[in-house]
Amino acid sequence: MTKTSLHEMTAAGESSFVEFARDVIDDGRLAKGLVAFANLDGGQVLLGVDDDGNVRGLTRCDPPARDGGDDAGRRTYRRLEEWVAQACRDKIRPEIVPRFEVVPDVAPGRDVAVPVMNGIQDRANRRGITRLCHFTPLPGLPAGTPGTRRVNGGDGAGSGAAGGHGSGDGWRDP
Repeated sequence: MTKTSLHEMTAAGESSFVEFARDVIDDGRLAKGLVAFANLDGGQVLLGVDDDGNVRGLTRCDPPARDGGDDAGRRTYRRLEEWVAQACRDKIRPEIVPRFEVVPDVAPGRDVAVPVMNGIQDRANRRGITRLCHFTPLPGLPAGTPGTRRVNGGDGAGSGAAGGHGSGDGWRDP
């Protein structure tokens, strides 16, 4: 993606194919946007752009490289890319992997990250509709600890059974 095409997208505003978001959103909101794009004709989330289309830049920048290697003097976003991948692994079933790129200096000193999701007809994994995956704690355990169970999210499609065992709706435990 070029700076010019990104500027055109921000000027046109959000649409069925483009969503603006800061990189400080929670991973559930990011996953929700990617699921919507995956289930339709595809789309992109522009991380580092306010809802009104202003480029704010990314805040999840890696620490500066100190070893003088290839990344010396450049902003890198490996942690941001890993955060996007982790949100997709943890919150979406079946798992999806968006294409990820960073457009540098869209505004002076402000970069934009673009996770791109292809639509369902373009994906090799045609196991059914992609769903958000919600985690609920088992009794007596705090949320997010080992022992949590996966519960079908979204509009109630599928079995709704914890973990989806035997439901045939494409859910599986890792």
